[in-house]
Amino acid sequence: LSGANMEDRLAGARVEVAPYKEDPADFVLWKPSSPDEPGWESPWGRGRPGWHLECSAMIEKAFGATIDIHGGGQDLKFPHHENEIAQSSCAHGGAPLARFWLHNGFLNMGADKMSKSLGNVALPRDLLRKHHGETLRFALLSAHYRQPLEWTDALIEQSKKQLDRFYRLLADAPGGASGVPESVVLALEDDMNTPEAIAGLHELRDIAMQLEGAAKERAAARLKAAGALMGFFAMEPEAWFKWTPVESAALTTEAIE
Repeated sequence: LSGANMEDRLAGARVEVAPYKEDPADFVLWKPSSPDEPGWESPWGRGRPGWHLECSAMIEKAFGATIDIHGGGQDLKFPHHENEIAQSSCAHGGAPLARFWLHNGFLNMGADKMSKSLGNVALPRDLLRKHHGETLRFALLSAHYRQPLEWTDALIEQSKKQLDRFYRLLADAPGGASGVPESVVLALEDDMNTPEAIAGLHELRDIAMQLEGAAKERAAARLKAAGALMGFFAMEPEAWFKWTPVESAALTTEAIE
């Protein structure tokens, strides 16, 4: 999966190799648990699954031996996802764990990636108190999922301005959604190329802006249908422009939804 060459990896270069390992690449399947730790009885004594096994076990219980899509950060490709594949394939007669793997790039805050360990995390709950969910979605999809994205207030502000332009057109040409253009579909089918799909939305808007009457309404309907594929234009234009942030510390999950 990762393309890593095991022969090029130096055992013990990062951490000392545990003396009980038969091979430096061995990883823990089952960890013994002390009385004050979570644990379950097993043929190997009381313990709990290792990090990699947790994921394989949840997948098997919920979906079976093979799933369609497995996602995760690029930093999980090796060793985590490699080890998931190893143990799941061995447990199921060589069956693949996943048919497709999607590894996302990092959200960066300044020079660092966003992470709990660095304490530079922007929580969705906090962001949704200040910004509409469609705005945040637009900002996230402005970069390809495999590429890094610099998360800034300027990015969010620019995303809101772009959505405002789309909603102004939809306000001028009300109606339903129909006729998704093939160009937008092909962009999404090409490894979820959301920047290309968004460029297609802008092209549709530019075309609609040059039209009048029924022709403009048909073009706007195509724009609305294309945007719906990515979770955009779910609101009526009037409601979009009247929306205000919810500055409440007691914001509930129901209110966010």
